[in-house]
Amino acid sequence: MAIRERRQIVFDAEEICTSLQNVRSIDGRSELPPVRPVRIEFLPEKNSVLVQYDSGASGNYPPLTLSGAMLAVLLMKCCSIRRVPLPRHGHKSLEVTDNAVVLSIDLAAGDGVGG
Repeated sequence: MAIRERRQIVFDAEEICTSLQNVRSIDGRSELPPVRPVRIEFLPEKNSVLVQYDSGASGNYPPLTLSGAMLAVLLMKCCSIRRVPLPRHGHKSLEVTDNAVVLSIDLAAGDGVGG
């Protein structure tokens, strides 16, 4: 049997808010609102996150739903900014729970770390 390793990085609501503030664009084209979200709602049944912004003096920003690839890119960019190493060759998956998003990385012996 091959040796397998599973890493899990857990992002709670506060960490999602910080990630959205630190990452200006997810897809390289559209900009994220330049204000801090006021509410993060985890939607496990849709494997997504609903981000709500204050519609006060700083602008009126509609709610933003992040799921799938967009959510994964946001979290991996956050890890990069915070210098959390992510193996390139590991299989990455996301799970949205009632109070967090879990980024899992599965590695087989010899997959390596980093570079």
